[in-house]
Amino acid sequence: MKKIILCWIFFVSSLLGYELKSEYFVSKNEIYSTDLLKDVPKFLLATFNDDFEMSLQSQKVIEQFAKNGIKVQAKSAEIRVILTTPQHLLEVSQKIKEEFLQYYKDYHFQIKDIKLKALGREFDGGKIVEVKLSEGMMKKNVFTLPIVIEKNQKTFTLAYFCKIDAELEVYRATKDIRAGENLDLINTQKQNISFEGFLNLPINQAQMQSSSAKSFIKQGQIITEQKIKPKILVLKGEMIEVSLQEGGVSIQARMEAMQNGGLGEVIKVKNLESKKMIKVVIVGKSKGTIQ
Repeated sequence: MKKIILCWIFFVSSLLGYELKSEYFVSKNEIYSTDLLKDVPKFLLATFNDDFEMSLQSQKVIEQFAKNGIKVQAKSAEIRVILTTPQHLLEVSQKIKEEFLQYYKDYHFQIKDIKLKALGREFDGGKIVEVKLSEGMMKKNVFTLPIVIEKNQKTFTLAYFCKIDAELEVYRATKDIRAGENLDLINTQKQNISFEGFLNLPINQAQMQSSSAKSFIKQGQIITEQKIKPKILVLKGEMIEVSLQEGGVSIQARMEAMQNGGLGEVIKVKNLESKKMIKVVIVGKSKGTIQ
């Protein structure tokens, strides 16, 4: 009875004509007639390429339906089709989200969307054993993700193209910053940008507050970890407090710094009485200890 009713609906609709919407959502790489209209014979309309969206020319779609004896009309000149992550891969999306949020926890990382598309064979059931997300992938917004599946006592790997749509917080130089210059709120500016991947990670707020420029940073440049070193706490020519712990006794003296120095760095200082050069480790603002 149900089959007869569906046949009748198809017969009447084919005479009167269907109306196509301007936008559709699908969960597989292939776009079929049944993705656009439910009560019609199934035939292939198009296949996604590298992206997650596709615009179909309405006239061509109308012609494809006409070849199969189905009369349709469209509201617009183009039909937008969007590929969404299928329900059975939501746990994979959740795993990716958790890993990225943890990796970028100091960058106010905000994920808008995670998209997955099969590269070849699609997931058709079974148990997801492992999502092979490497550190190298974490620095990219698009990458190929291996997913290990177990089905019928067999284990195999499926490849999925993954795209991360997100924003994060970075710091840009507001002016040219010379090597050795401390970073601060004057020469840097916090900015939210779209996540497009990094060869070198940008600095976070804590690093901005505790760093100086390791090398020249051009105005407008995003400041990355390779461009920084510990904040300058001692300036060349400055008199600093130097201490020496020996036998439970602390000896302190004022000496002249012969170099700039950041926290944990070793610099040379001059004992003004003996004129000797001594190596000290910088432990704080204008403070060092003898090695």
